Amino acid sequence: MPFKRAAAAAIFLAVAAAAKSAAPPLNPAPQPFWAAASAVMNGSLYVFGGHDGRWLDSVQRFDPHTGRWELLDPMPVSLMAADAAAADEKIFISGGSRFEDRGVTVSDLLIFDARGSSWSRGPAMSVERQGHNSFFHHGKIFAFGGVGHAGVQNEIEVFSGGRWSSAGQIPDPYYDRAAAMLGDKIYFIGGTDDTPGRDDRQSAVDVYDLASGKWSRSAPLPSAREGSAAAVLDGKIYVVGGDDQRRRPLSEVDAYDPASDTWSPVAPMPTPRRNASAAVLDGKLYVVGGAEVGDAGLSVVERYDPATGRWSSSQGASDVAAVSAIARSTPAPFGNESFTAPARMRE
Repeated sequence: MPFKRAAAAAIFLAVAAAAKSAAPPLNPAPQPFWAAASAVMNGSLYVFGGHDGRWLDSVQRFDPHTGRWELLDPMPVSLMAADAAAADEKIFISGGSRFEDRGVTVSDLLIFDARGSSWSRGPAMSVERQGHNSFFHHGKIFAFGGVGHAGVQNEIEVFSGGRWSSAGQIPDPYYDRAAAMLGDKIYFIGGTDDTPGRDDRQSAVDVYDLASGKWSRSAPLPSAREGSAAAVLDGKIYVVGGDDQRRRPLSEVDAYDPASDTWSPVAPMPTPRRNASAAVLDGKLYVVGGAEVGDAGLSVVERYDPATGRWSSSQGASDVAAVSAIARSTPAPFGNESFTAPARMRE
């Protein structure tokens, strides 16, 4: 009998532990989107703006522990194809396309303070860009590439001490690239050029060494694509979705191992899409939003568990259950227009 009671207790504890560690059901995003800026802060994913048949000003926060979304007060402007980098409880949103009477590429820097959900404006970059990549590294924000009024941008800019400065040029500039940082290196993956009438998709992988400022090439993607998203999981770079030369949305997922400079296929996403947001939260890969055909955004959330090699999806979940707070109908005003760099960014 004591043995049976002990065995039963062990089984109960194992089941309880499994239930506790199991990932929660996923809810779809309250606002469908593609081409949004996104960043991870304090274990949550923040998604800013994007497009859904119109330019968006929405701010959405996803909590992986509950699988639920919170719709925060909107941005001061409607913005798509911007990029975001997080540092010191703040998220820095650079560039993008702002809607006026049409889409206008901008050089703006907007700062979201996650502690009070407030906004301020920082110094503008020297060039307008959208479809670019930005990263925070050792107290500085780096902005790479993108496309602007003059075509593809090859200028690298660095934000430090409250101002932007030039940090060289990109040897082979493309835009709408997936990008991920591992250690002191940033990997820029795929993308497209600015060939009129063609916009050739690329499979190239360019690597920028932040320590030396030098560029190198890694093994190319298995297939050319643009509009993919990337995130780092267990020391590998996962590249998800995008579209191919025929502009077809992709469900492909490939993982790059920098130790061996090789790519390997991963189970494809349930939903093919381009210009989604990807992030790693609690050891799992999340892919959110994106677009399939046309300008309509997606609200679907999908999660990849590397332990099982399986995807789970929010398809069929209730949109009502996803929202734990409703945003105001009017955009939040900017806070103090004077900008003070966070402590880690001051020289």
